[in-house]
Order: sequence, then C-alpha cells, then structure tokens
Amino acid sequence: MQVKLLRELWESGVHDLSVLAQKIERSEGTIKEKLRRMGVLVVVQKPQKKHTTTSVSLSKDLFTHEQAFQFLV
Repeated sequence: MQVKLLRELWESGVHDLSVLAQKIERSEGTIKEKLRRMGVLVVVQKPQKKHTTTSVSLSKDLFTHEQAFQFLV
C-alpha cells in the first residue's frame, strides 16, 4: 500500500523527500532507499567548492620544490 502511494505521489510530481516522508509517515532515508529500490532515479548532490592552486593563498614560509631539493643536497 505504501509503495503504491509513494509511486502515485512521485508520478504526480511530488519529488521532495521531506514531503514524501511526511505523507507516508517514514523517514527521508527510508523514502530515498525505497525509491532507489523501485528504480526511480534520485540524485541528491551537495555542491562542492573546488579549490585550485590559484584560489588558495599559500604561506610565504613554504619552500618551493627547488628550495627543498637544495636543502636536501
């Protein structure tokens, strides 16, 4: 019965896990797992902040590769 209700809600356009969980009276994790088992694609990605060498400021106390090599030799 819950699977039928879940499928009906999903197909009617209700894709918010918190709304689905509230209507079916289960946790969001349970709903997400059930949708995965039903073969419904659920993509929940958190945006990741990417760092590159140009966006991170380095300390002046760090050695360059050449300085570290000269120190070892």
